[in-house]
Amino acid sequence: MAHGDRSWSWRVDVTTVVYATGLGASSIALPLLAVDAGYSLAQVGVLTAVSAVAQILVRLGLGAALRRFPDRLLITLASLLLALSFFAVMPSTHIALFVLAQAAQGFSRACFWTGMQAHVVRDDRFVTKNLARNFTMANIGLLLGPVAAGFLLEASTDLALLSGAALGGAATVLSLTMRRLRPFAPPGSSARSPLRRRPLVVTGCVAAGVAGAWQGLLGSYMPAVLGEAGHTAGVVGVLVALASAANTTSTAALTRVRLGDSPRALVLSCLAVGAGVGLLGVASPWVTSAAACLLISGLGSGVLQTLGSAVASESVHPEERGQTIALTGTVRSAAMFGSPLAVAGFLQVAGVTAALGVVGVGLLLPVLRFRKRWR
Repeated sequence: MAHGDRSWSWRVDVTTVVYATGLGASSIALPLLAVDAGYSLAQVGVLTAVSAVAQILVRLGLGAALRRFPDRLLITLASLLLALSFFAVMPSTHIALFVLAQAAQGFSRACFWTGMQAHVVRDDRFVTKNLARNFTMANIGLLLGPVAAGFLLEASTDLALLSGAALGGAATVLSLTMRRLRPFAPPGSSARSPLRRRPLVVTGCVAAGVAGAWQGLLGSYMPAVLGEAGHTAGVVGVLVALASAANTTSTAALTRVRLGDSPRALVLSCLAVGAGVGLLGVASPWVTSAAACLLISGLGSGVLQTLGSAVASESVHPEERGQTIALTGTVRSAAMFGSPLAVAGFLQVAGVTAALGVVGVGLLLPVLRFRKRWR
């Protein structure tokens, strides 16, 4: 699968953007539809958690799945499940259908991102570049999806749901045009050294975990602390969009970064994320200082997300990369789910500023591992 194959690059890129746009639309459409149907914010939160838990549980088995099935099959299945998540709530707004939709969305997320990333790391020469490119395409779709869903929901709920399902269907068809690569076949000797005990795999997982924690906070307490500081919804939206744009920018920049630059990049990025999160509560009353915190943490998160997967994947046998991608993805998803829970726990004994400060300090600790690993 040579990097220079333009047809391969085009198919992978378009499939990723189309799927991510549908997924972004789903992340907005399902919660807003639930609120419109009369469910409380607490109930909507529980429904969203169903998706997160489903994603984590499914990821736990995807390493083994990639040894039995082609990665393209996971991508096709994920696209079908995304369409199902929209179709599920068309007949009724019964709670069981929302649970089904969120579970399908979580299952879909796990299969698509694991399958696609496993697909693009097959080329030994361009692991970091291919991952950076794929994350960039994903971020573009995830930015477009919520905007499109918002406008479509204002026009018609049915139109928004049908459009989302159509994107899932289009991604399904596009996935079938991608190369069908054989399943991964790890060498038998790998059993003597489990992935979770290999230093660079652990380093990659830690980096992915910090990035996942930031993403979890960006979708929960970061907007909340900005709103609590007195900023309007419009200003909060712009600031969150700035953080997402910074994440995308740093990811895209990695298409030109060599893996040998990873040690310093991991340290600096981890410092940026920890400092940005930890200081946001203090900086939140002022737009410029809040923007600075979100900007530097977003830049750092984009680097950690990509290099975490790249460092881990480069350190193992090529046939073990499927399992490695599944492992780093599981850690990232768990951190995304766990970081808001950590802040919620600290809120029982302190304010949100202090809670973010403590979590920010926690996100700085991996710097010690990064420096020790390459000293």
